[in-house]
Amino acid sequence: MKHTSKKSMKISIFSLVLSVIFILGINNVNLSVTNANLIYRTNYDLNYTPHDPIYIDEDDDFGAGEYNFPGSGLINDPYLIANLSITSGTSYSIEIFATTSYFIIENCYLDGSTFGINLDTVASGTALVRNNTLSNHVFGIYVLPTSQCIIRNNTITNCDNGIIVEYTGFSVIEENSVSGCSVGINSFMDNDLTINNNRLMDNFVAMYLIYLQNTNISNNVLLNNGLYLGFESPDDYYELTLFNNTVNNYPIILIFNEEDVIYDASLYGQIILLNCTKVTIEPPLPFDTILYGIHLFFCTDCSVMNTASMNNMYAILAEFSPATKIKDCICSTNFYDTADLVKDGVGIQLTKSNNSLVENSYCSNFDSGIYVYRSHFTEIRNNYLELNWYGIATWTNDLTIKENTIQENFEGITIFAGAGLPATNIIIKNNIIKQSVYYGVSLYSYSHDNIVHHNNFEDNYPTGTSQAKDDGTNNVWYDDSVDEGNFWSDWSGSGSYAIDGTAGSVDLYPFSSSSIPEFSSWGLFILLSLIPVLIIPIVRRTKS
Repeated sequence: MKHTSKKSMKISIFSLVLSVIFILGINNVNLSVTNANLIYRTNYDLNYTPHDPIYIDEDDDFGAGEYNFPGSGLINDPYLIANLSITSGTSYSIEIFATTSYFIIENCYLDGSTFGINLDTVASGTALVRNNTLSNHVFGIYVLPTSQCIIRNNTITNCDNGIIVEYTGFSVIEENSVSGCSVGINSFMDNDLTINNNRLMDNFVAMYLIYLQNTNISNNVLLNNGLYLGFESPDDYYELTLFNNTVNNYPIILIFNEEDVIYDASLYGQIILLNCTKVTIEPPLPFDTILYGIHLFFCTDCSVMNTASMNNMYAILAEFSPATKIKDCICSTNFYDTADLVKDGVGIQLTKSNNSLVENSYCSNFDSGIYVYRSHFTEIRNNYLELNWYGIATWTNDLTIKENTIQENFEGITIFAGAGLPATNIIIKNNIIKQSVYYGVSLYSYSHDNIVHHNNFEDNYPTGTSQAKDDGTNNVWYDDSVDEGNFWSDWSGSGSYAIDGTAGSVDLYPFSSSSIPEFSSWGLFILLSLIPVLIIPIVRRTKS
């Protein structure tokens, strides 16, 4: 398939040692954060009483009218919403808005609405949510601008977002169990937050945290899911503390301000680099672990080599990190809704990381196998991408995509572009692109002056009239220096090959036979043949 030497295609021996995955059982540390402002009720009936959905938007609703909950709403006698089963809601199970009374929601069973518990603009320090069981919601527990809220010891399963908090300063999220969700704990713009002693299992991503300052994240146990932090600048995470958190019994490490250091990834469950220079993450991995996510923020000339990341929303991510090198890595996930054809996450992502390289890596079953955003003068070469929604997706200029094998994705290569972010000077060459459900290559409007040549297009969009689409301007589908275009498995054998789309583009010089030799790298061939063998033990151990 590719004109490359065995040396350049070498895959490290690490791919052979992943077939045994050892996941230890973990007991959560029983630490707590107390709130002196609330007196907890501890004597309550453990039986559930069926109840209609609850909506409260003024203080009188708690103790009067249809609800008549016990308590007075005072600090030493909060209203008590307890021991209820609410399974008939559609929009919400319990929603409380703009109140000033103290209240506790505890020991309730809530199932099947958009919002399980929604607290919106309730007074600071008045809300305690504990010991509840929630399942099958879009938002299990959703709290926004409500400070000093306590969310403790709840069990949440099968929600899009297990716990989501926004603008909730000085709040506490502790001792909760969240599993089977897209995002376990989701926090946005929260200062002085405490996230302690939670158990987060088999979510697509355990924690998705954006713009946190003076926040303590400690003693959390993550199983088969990882942590995502989002940055716009290093100051977004002023006084962030990550302490004693684990993924599959391996520590999560935050590496800050390091230079010229090599880290052994086998010692850690997840690695986050912030403001580092020339740091290399390079195992080999031992038999008894697998790496869950490497994220780089504001780093320069750092490398990720010979690693594997399974079942993580963002497996390998570089943001604001120029000259990043990602080589010889495996990224795969089992998170896939076959009924709705929903894939999510990214195998390898470059965001605003110019002059970077992604090489010799495998990405499978993500929304995007490789995603490149505003990372100019970057090269994506010699990777194997399969079973993703997009094999490669980009919003950038000055990009080279070459010598990749891209097969059985919904769409092979997608070049997104818009009025504010056109796509230009992109070269797509010497790739094998086959068996895409939709187009092998799709160029959006506002893409211009790109070139696509010497690629093999095989059996893409079998129900369509073309294997590629061009809605841009002045894109060229052949190499005009040698008058050679691409191989199209559905070409008639004479004349040009028409490209779908508003541009009216054509390949003037299509090949009558494959333009790229069959794939011959023994290293990556062995790697790919082992993928099913590697994933099966992971699934079995996760379920055991």
